[in-house]
Amino acid sequence: MGAVYSNTLARIRAGDLLTREKYARLADADYLSALRMLADYGYGGGESGEDSDKVIVRETDELIRFIEEDSADADAARALLCRFSYSNAKVLYKSRFTDVGTDVVMYGVSEDLSGITSGDYSDLSETMRSALEELDTRETPDPRVIDAALTRARYKEALTSARRSGSRTLIRCLLSEIDFSNILSVFRANALKMSADLYEEMFIPGGSVALGTLNECIGAEPSVIEEKFERTPYFDAVADVCEKGYGRLSAFETAADNYIYALTDAGAGSLDKFDGFLRYILARLTEFKMVKLILTCIKNGARAEIAERMRYLDD
Repeated sequence: MGAVYSNTLARIRAGDLLTREKYARLADADYLSALRMLADYGYGGGESGEDSDKVIVRETDELIRFIEEDSADADAARALLCRFSYSNAKVLYKSRFTDVGTDVVMYGVSEDLSGITSGDYSDLSETMRSALEELDTRETPDPRVIDAALTRARYKEALTSARRSGSRTLIRCLLSEIDFSNILSVFRANALKMSADLYEEMFIPGGSVALGTLNECIGAEPSVIEEKFERTPYFDAVADVCEKGYGRLSAFETAADNYIYALTDAGAGSLDKFDGFLRYILARLTEFKMVKLILTCIKNGARAEIAERMRYLDD
């Protein structure tokens, strides 16, 4: 399947993304009415439900099928799908040691990961297999260690696949995602007064910000942290948190989404590049976040938080 066809499909689908007006209607509705509105907007195949998480998972699974079936490049598709495959792998691996619960999210990727529950990794990618085999050497690894190890493996495999695809924009998006994730982990570590050693367990290799620089931010004063990022593209987002405190982490996450989405601006108009397809996927993933935010805030009586944390791709 060629890039022109894939990008054309993505452009058509982009016309169905929720608009600012539709978000406003959802935010003003009660919980059940909001779910019915989403059904009217096509969520869940037009069928209303009462569980917001299930609604989002159904839409995510539909997006996964679109990536698997309509991406013009198999390696680029693999890079995008790693987030879902590795999320499933975390659940399956943890289920060997603990009850993961009935409300756990499993995404509908076509990749067969069922062997993880029995320790059979023969059908897995080399990167995932190596990560799981390393976890097996530990005595009943705790969930935090499992999450960190498989997150590192996820980005390693995604970057390898992106580089094989030759999409510079996809590579830049992943590298920036790693950097933002590592910086966010610094802020969370400082908020919880964690040590540098504990932070290193969460560090994701491969980004442009070195571990040494991030370690120097652990326990540091805000002015010191700002200085470390003064000559990076992340300075404004970092400075906002340093100025307003760790209660602004949701704003930092929004800044990360905005920055990564903007990386697709230049190439999105070309039907010959992967950028247009990638731009739609990023927009859809952001839409899922915003829908979940609205529904969660409505359900928990925190409607006032919606306006502060919303983001609109047409800004």
